[in-house]
Amino acid sequence: MDDSRYFSFNYCHINDFYIIDNEERPKVVLMQFVCFVFFYASAFENVAVFMGSIGKEGFYSYGHSILMIFNVPLTVPIIEFLIVYSTLRVLKTINIPSWTKPFIAGLSAMIFDFSLDPVAVKQIFQTSEGIIGRWSYYPLPGEPVIYGEPVMNFTGWIYIAGYWTAFILIGECWHKKEWLQ
Repeated sequence: MDDSRYFSFNYCHINDFYIIDNEERPKVVLMQFVCFVFFYASAFENVAVFMGSIGKEGFYSYGHSILMIFNVPLTVPIIEFLIVYSTLRVLKTINIPSWTKPFIAGLSAMIFDFSLDPVAVKQIFQTSEGIIGRWSYYPLPGEPVIYGEPVMNFTGWIYIAGYWTAFILIGECWHKKEWLQ
């Protein structure tokens, strides 16, 4: 079994089992997982990859994997979900205002990204199609980069994690108010 397929399969099931065993409403969280992976993150990632494929500078592309959601390896949105989910699990144990949680989740995702993407940029493989990278970026002229990764990418993680966290918190608040009536 291909490494990325094995990784995706195992992480999906580990995530599922953890959620089923530890969540108050596991079906809701599993639905959040499906929506995030297949709609929210995949749409965001595929738009950026499409922009890179038509020659727009400032965007990126992924190498090919056995399990893809259009032009994005399945592992990418799964990892993004796990980062946001784990951050929200920690934040639920801390007594802080809900309005701060999207900002904290975004910053947490950005910090995780400091260790993930610099490694992905350096992973280059020789295949029958030629040399292919796990992740390639098409920078704007003069754009600042950190470890071969554009600074703009870090803000992207803040947005994708922050907005998703806000959507989850709004949904949880709406759900609680509905049950109180």
